[in-house]
Amino acid sequence: MAWQHIDYPGTNINFVLAESDQEIVALLGFIPFSRFDPSLDIDTVALAIWKRSDSAAPGTGLKMLNWLITKKHLASVIAIGLNEATLPIYQSLGFKTGRMSHFAIFRPGLNESSITGQNIQHSATLGDGLRLLSHENELSEHAVFSIGELLSSNQPLKSGTYYLERFQEHPWFDYQFLTLGRGTRVVLLVVIRVVTVGNSSVIRVVDIAGNLEELPLAAGALSEVVSRLGADYMDILVHGADETAMHASGFQSTQSRPDLVIPNYFEPFEPRNVEVLFAYKTPNSPLHFHLHPADSDQDRPNE
Repeated sequence: MAWQHIDYPGTNINFVLAESDQEIVALLGFIPFSRFDPSLDIDTVALAIWKRSDSAAPGTGLKMLNWLITKKHLASVIAIGLNEATLPIYQSLGFKTGRMSHFAIFRPGLNESSITGQNIQHSATLGDGLRLLSHENELSEHAVFSIGELLSSNQPLKSGTYYLERFQEHPWFDYQFLTLGRGTRVVLLVVIRVVTVGNSSVIRVVDIAGNLEELPLAAGALSEVVSRLGADYMDILVHGADETAMHASGFQSTQSRPDLVIPNYFEPFEPRNVEVLFAYKTPNSPLHFHLHPADSDQDRPNE
């Protein structure tokens, strides 16, 4: 909680509180991206932990959100993992809302997933326009340098420092970093975390830097990573990827295969599909605006 919500290097905890008769009746947590890089010129805030008591007056939640947006002069506000009942609040404030896409790519030769118990239907071809350039437990200087170019058109705004602090310096989780590209040129940085379920494992993609139009071309390279790590599959929960292109390149989803189960809850594990709703508001063009689990509080210790 402290690592995620304390406004370093200070001691303020990033929550909006609503009081009534000297009692706290509602709270709204938020995570500024500048928490991970104070030098970011344009700040984005991810909303997290929005709760109210029965004694809170109607409209309290909306007032808190409005107060936060006005007080912080925010460029962009995002929220991931929403309760469907809150969507009208976001829509009334002009937020774009929708459902995150959830893709999976399975280990070649795997006939049945020991995690979901399902038979695996492999795609005949996999997108192969990008190759794996590096697979590291720590970001190399070359990778950090390349991130700046990858992020030039990305929204919300991040930086190499952001990736170092958010992932490499995480106090509990161990992340790995994949760079994919053409020749020696890095085109995508993919941040992954391996999750164990019994004697099996899943590779979860928590963030991607670069143009998501390139992601379908990474199917073959990512399949190699699944084989190398011996995982059942790799899953990608994302907003901003072209579903048609992803399916054509060999990624599977519940949209392309309605009977497919791609779990989203692992701590504790729940073998079921979960619809992950999002909302965001930005003054910038949404063309390259993409969202990932680690942009909010979706990738955190939960037990």
